[in-house]
Formats: sequence, structure tokens, C-alpha cells
Amino acid sequence: MKELSPTDPASVGPFRLLGVLGGGGMGRVYLGESLTGRRVAVKVIRPDLADDPVFRRRFQREIAAARTVSPLYTAAVVDADTAATAPWFATAYIDGPSVLDHVDAEGPLASGAVLTLAAGLAEALASIHDAGLVHRDLTPGNVILDDSGPHVVDFGIALAPYTTKLTASQMMVGTPSYIAPEVIEGNEAGPPGDVFSLGATLAFAASGRHLVAEGPMHAQILQITRGRFDLEPVPKELRPLIVRCVSVNTRDRPTASELVRILVGGGAAKPTRGWYRSRATATSIKVPTSPRISRRRLLAIGGASGVVLAGAGAAAWAGAFTPAPETSARSRPRAIGSPTPLTPAPAPSGPGTIAWRARSGVMPVGLSSAGPQSPTRIVVDHGARLIGANSAEVFEVQTDGTRLWTRSLPTGLVTLWSWGDAVLASDSRRLWLIDAGSGAVRFVINAADDEKADSQGDNPDHAAIQITGVVLAAQAAFVGLNTATIAFDRRGRRLWRRARPSPRNGVRPGAGVPIATDGRWLVTHEASGAIVNLALRDARDGALQWLAQYEPAPAGPPPAGPGGPGGSSPPPDEAWSRSEGRITDRYLVIREVQEVRVVTMADGELLWRGASPTPIAGIELAGSTILVAADRLRAYEVATQAQRWDYDARGARVGVTPGGTRIFVASDQGLSLVDADGHELWSNRYPAYLLDAGPDWAGVQGDLGFVTFRARDPQRNPLDFDTLAVNLGIA
Repeated sequence: MKELSPTDPASVGPFRLLGVLGGGGMGRVYLGESLTGRRVAVKVIRPDLADDPVFRRRFQREIAAARTVSPLYTAAVVDADTAATAPWFATAYIDGPSVLDHVDAEGPLASGAVLTLAAGLAEALASIHDAGLVHRDLTPGNVILDDSGPHVVDFGIALAPYTTKLTASQMMVGTPSYIAPEVIEGNEAGPPGDVFSLGATLAFAASGRHLVAEGPMHAQILQITRGRFDLEPVPKELRPLIVRCVSVNTRDRPTASELVRILVGGGAAKPTRGWYRSRATATSIKVPTSPRISRRRLLAIGGASGVVLAGAGAAAWAGAFTPAPETSARSRPRAIGSPTPLTPAPAPSGPGTIAWRARSGVMPVGLSSAGPQSPTRIVVDHGARLIGANSAEVFEVQTDGTRLWTRSLPTGLVTLWSWGDAVLASDSRRLWLIDAGSGAVRFVINAADDEKADSQGDNPDHAAIQITGVVLAAQAAFVGLNTATIAFDRRGRRLWRRARPSPRNGVRPGAGVPIATDGRWLVTHEASGAIVNLALRDARDGALQWLAQYEPAPAGPPPAGPGGPGGSSPPPDEAWSRSEGRITDRYLVIREVQEVRVVTMADGELLWRGASPTPIAGIELAGSTILVAADRLRAYEVATQAQRWDYDARGARVGVTPGGTRIFVASDQGLSLVDADGHELWSNRYPAYLLDAGPDWAGVQGDLGFVTFRARDPQRNPLDFDTLAVNLGIA
């Protein structure tokens, strides 16, 4: 999402606009928020088109079309004003990437996920066609993915059969890969054309490449009309499906309803949490010998009751949609030193119950708190696997303890940061970006070598160069060194470097350790003698925006009372001595040991400050509220310091749902879920096997809360399980 520009409206209808989701030929799409905080996607026609009666009718038709299709398969229309000066309509916001964005960011989908995508899209098209419509613009950019399956959006050129048809030239925007041959030749764009677009979308999802190669437009059109498609990059088990969908002859394409029956009957998996991020791949699939299959044959194979396995051709069709249990040698992770799998615990689904428990394999020492910008030794990978680090070894394990891959690094102790589909590993001098699926190293950055080229003599002792801190944005990493601050992208390319200034009166102005970023701004923090330097930099080029200096509050005593479920004294907690930051649209929240400070983002002016009488385990944002976890969990209004509520949760780690409506709490006493007003929704004590443990990190993904634990006395009482996934009951 991009920030609003000065020319963008602040609100549309009853919705406050939060940012720009995208744009197209008709206008811009914004992320909006209702008065009660519900998020919507708001589409607004461009001013230069609003006075055009043709475009206004087209916009009205899009709204009418979207309202006739089941919201199970698209985004439900919430509100609209087609008579406004700038016509608009709002739909329910689907919090997920498009197929285009997901493949561009994380690579092609696995074969099993492509089949799930195919079944979901076929079901969506069947609903659209049953409503008497043809979508006519199904592309990877118009399919949004979430845990419930794919959703078809953007009905801008959807038409009923009796309306005036659009020509190929009207639809020809960008690559023609998703336009059916018959439409390019000037014929009616009917339901078979949508099936062609479905096949082309699947080809892109499976390979990351468009159906036809880039080149002159006339050459691409010729490839489409003659059926000259290079499907070599598509996994062979998916080619029969895609070949049928993109057949030049419309009679050889199955209908959307037939595809649903064939795919479901053939074993396409239903969408589950994180289904489109799955890395399991099918290989042993039979391919039909006949290059073409008729509509009549399709009907015989995919009858109303499902797939009828009659004859070798039908068996081949069924095999084409049934993933085999093995993975290919190319995609199978390298398993090294796999421990004996643990027996997974039962997974009841009620609120507060344990979905799964796992032993990561990480040595029970030195676990660090793992907030959004903090290093850790255990990363929960897409809610289903764990990535851990032991000294110089990084590895991934399934929740049953089975190791998937191991990567040995030429270093000593490393820490990890989760970064999209990868983890960033670091020791004191180097950084490695490691693919979470395979363990392959994408790039290595040696801080000392990196500095030799650019330090220009400001620190000639390159052997003493150390990494002091790392924070991550979606597309950039910011690394603090004792000589400079550097930024690099997900390919390891240097974006900028800012040298550490020379000290003035014993103080280094603007120097500091990165502690927070939102992708636009970078916050650095460093104590220099009795003074703390707090600086805001532009994340795009590292330019210093402002510098604030202050004296920190003195640290207080440790919390009194029992230290947790099985202890009588508080265990050592590295989180007590941490400094961390959180960024809002107007304010910067800083926690330094036992003090919380809120300053304005505009100039760093102190808004308010407050010191806790006991050590703080962490802070987190929940909407306009800052949560402070110490001897109790307290919530304050960021702008006013007014305390909203407090909750009995000592030394808590918290995870917050999107929008800040629910707060998952893992404290010394147990697990609980509270709402935005501090009301407890449920609570549970820890299982017996965690009585000698303390929570180390908590987070939320979808309907699951995750907690990692540290042993209070790892030598005497090592943990059988150190990671829990808990059903939150919020779906």
C-alpha cells in the first residue's frame, strides 16, 4: 500500500482513506476505514472520465455486476455513489496479495496450491456465469488470495450476453496473454473466454511467466491466435489442465462448472491457512497421451456426481489433478540430522485450546525477545513450521520435530529476523539472507568488506567494525554499524550509507542503533554517556530529519512475587534492558528500559513520558493505544497518556490482531485473549510440560496465536516443547 498523495482525497463518502492500494485505467483504489474501524476497498473514477457518460455507465455496470455474484467468490459491495462528481463504490477489504503480487514477491505457487487456486477460480467463474455475466478481465492482478481461497475482483468490463460487446482493442492493455483467441479475432467474449483467462492465470501462477513471451504486440497476438504457448516452465503435472483451458478451439475448453467437478473429484485440496504459501510439490502425475479432448469426453469424465474413472484417458485426467505424496529432487528440502519425530498433540478448535506444540531443536540458552524489530532464535514460518538457529547452524523443522533442511554458516553464534519468505541471519560482522523454503543462501553481506569501499578513512580499523542493530521493512533492511548506518534491499544491493558523525563534546549527534522502521522512516537510538540520542531518518536515502537528546530515567528494582508458573523468584529477562520503538502516523513511541516516551514524528518534540516502577518486558501498539507490559499489562492513549485499562498479566508478551481489536497475551500466569477495552475473552493456565518455562515471544497470524518459551533452568529442566500455536477463536 502507498501513502496518500497531496492530490488524493482524505475521505470518500463515509470512509476515511488510509492509503492507495492500486490504480488502473478507470481510476484509483484506496484502503478505507469506516467509523467503527472496518476496512474497505474504495474505487474512485478518475476526474477526467467522470464526465464521460460511457465510462459512467460502465462504472454503474461494474457495481451491478459485482452485486449479483456471491460474496463467497468476490468482495461484497458495501456502499456506492454513482451520481457523485467523482463516482465511487466500496467493497469489503480482502487482506491478501493478488496472484500477481504474490508470485512477483515469493515466486510461483506449488503445484498443489495451483490446483487449489484452479478449483476456487473455476467455482467463482461458475457463479459469475450462473448470474448471466462474463467477467472478461480475469488476470493475475484481479485475483486476491487469502486463507479462504481466491477471490475474483474488478468487474469493470463484465457484461451480460445481451449488452454491447467490447472489442479486443478496448481490452488490450499490457500483455494479451489473458485475452482469448476468439476475442482477439473480433468474436463474442463468452464464458469460454473466461476459462481461457483462467488457464493463462494458472500458467502464470505455476511458472511466474505470462502465457506468451514479451515482444512486439503483433507477435504476441499471433502466438495467442495460433496457440503457440511455451508451457515448458509449467510443472508437467499441471500442463494437461492448462492445455485444455487455453485451447484455441472453444469447444475443447471445459466449462467452469465442469472444471469444478473435475478438480474436486480429482483430489484438489481445499484452501487451508497459508495454502498459497505451501512449498510441497506434486511430481508423479500421469499425462494423457491424447493432445486434445472433446467437450463430450469432458462431460463423460466430469459428471454431476464427480469424476467418473472410466478408461485410461479418464484415469489420466484424474491423475493430473491428484498431487503425489513425494516432492521432486529439485524442490525437496535437504534433510540433515533429522531428530525422531514427536507425536503431535491433539488439536481441538475451541478458543484457548492448543492447535499444535513443537520442539524447535534450538538449544535452551540465550533466547531473545522477538518483537517486530527484534532478533530471535526461533521463527514461526507461515504458521506451520519453525526456523531455528544453534550457534552456526540454521535449520527448519516441522511441528512434529522432523527437520526439513539445515544450513551451516562459517561463523559463531547467529540470530534471526523473519523477512517475508526468508530469514535474515547475522553474527557480529556478517548477514546472510536464507530462503525459508530450501535453506539456500540468497546473499551474504560482510560488514567489514562493505565498509572498506565507502568508509573513506572515518574508521581505518576495519577489523573492529561490528553490527550493532538491524530492523526490517518489507523491501529494505537497515543495519547499524559502529562506523555507519547502511540500507540494502532484498537482493542484497546497497541502497545508501550514512557515516557516523565525529563526536562533538563527547557526543556523537545523529549516531545510533536502528530500533524501528515503517518503510518510510527509520528511527535510531543510542546512549552516549549520560545522554540518549534519538534520531529520525528518511528510510529512502538516510537523510537526517531531526535529532533529540535527553537523559534516560534510572532503572528500578525487578518485579516482586513469584516468577511464573513453576518458580518462586523472577528469572533473568533480557527484555527488561531493551530499548525499542513503535511508529504511528503522527507519533513515535520509545521504550528505554523502564521509561516510555512519546514524541511527535514531525520534529521529535516530547509529548509525554512515564516511568514504570518495575521492569518493562515490552511495548506494542493496538490502534491508537500503546500497550506496556510490566508487572501488569497497561493500555494508554498514545496522544494523551490517559490510561484506558490494565490487566493482571505479569511479564507479558503480546500479539495484536490487525486493527488492534484483539490482544493475545502470554504472561507468567498463562495464556489469554482480551479485547481492545481490556475485557478478558478467555484465559487458560499453561500445560504441565511448561511449568518450568517463561514466555519469550508472542505473535498472531490469522486465528492462531504463537508463543515461544525459554526454560527457567535449562540445565536441570530442559523443555520438551518450546513453541505453542493456540486457537484464538476470532475467525
